[in-house]
Amino acid sequence: MKTNIYFDATPKKGIYKYTFGLTKVELSSLKMHEKGFLYSYYDDSVRIKILFIGSTAEYIKKRIVNKTEKSSHTYRSFTIQKSSNKSISFQLTFKATPILQHDFSKGSFIITNNGIKNPDVRYIVKLKYTSEKLESLKNNALDKLIKQSTPKQDDVIKTSEEQSVLNNPNKITKTKKKTKTKKKKTIVNLNQPTHKLKIKSTGKLISSIKKYEEMLKEKEKNNTETNEFNDRILKSKGIYLANPHAFRICNNCVNFNSSKCSVHSLKLTKNHSCRKFYGYKTYLGGAFSPR
Repeated sequence: MKTNIYFDATPKKGIYKYTFGLTKVELSSLKMHEKGFLYSYYDDSVRIKILFIGSTAEYIKKRIVNKTEKSSHTYRSFTIQKSSNKSISFQLTFKATPILQHDFSKGSFIITNNGIKNPDVRYIVKLKYTSEKLESLKNNALDKLIKQSTPKQDDVIKTSEEQSVLNNPNKITKTKKKTKTKKKKTIVNLNQPTHKLKIKSTGKLISSIKKYEEMLKEKEKNNTETNEFNDRILKSKGIYLANPHAFRICNNCVNFNSSKCSVHSLKLTKNHSCRKFYGYKTYLGGAFSPR
């Protein structure tokens, strides 16, 4: 199986990025290393040395044993892909401006990540391409960018129609308005026997409203009677509403339990007060009674 090398230029959002890659790299060509796997390739136009460590080495191990379902693994700008059960491919993406400014007459162009601390893959790539080869790649990238930026035929037709409307504002294409179906008003004749059912239903509704109003009035009467009865009981036992900021209130009383007084056996609020108030006493040292 022969290893293939490709070098392509792809424009992304107006920025040129070059992709350097190798396909059909046999897993048997990878050498074991102390930290992981080592791969090296030498050619007239390129020299490659890649050290796989960390997550990339783990992915290759699983790919050798066929214990992973992942078809690819990406670490930053470096991608490993599955070519077949016995081979993989590498792909490296980098910016185009440094390589376009490089003078190949002085030496080869080097791509490396030696400056990064503790990477999962270390690589060094020495390219010996001529400037003419790179210019052709740049032109291909420009062609791709022009194809992406050219509008489709439908868009061209729409823009031409909009321009014609702007040039001739009097000539406006009329669009059909959706006609809403108006509901016919039904005139009710009370003398006709067919409408007696409707009158009966409204009569039932009025009678139910009257019953509801009477029920509310009865409830109000019962509430006022119960309130008067409660006021009489409270007055007879000497219970009254006090200032909420005062000390002698139910909230500070021992006999008060959230909403009920254990002495009077009545439901009271925390702002009520009486003569049988029994408050907590604190002593020196933090002791208090009753405990």
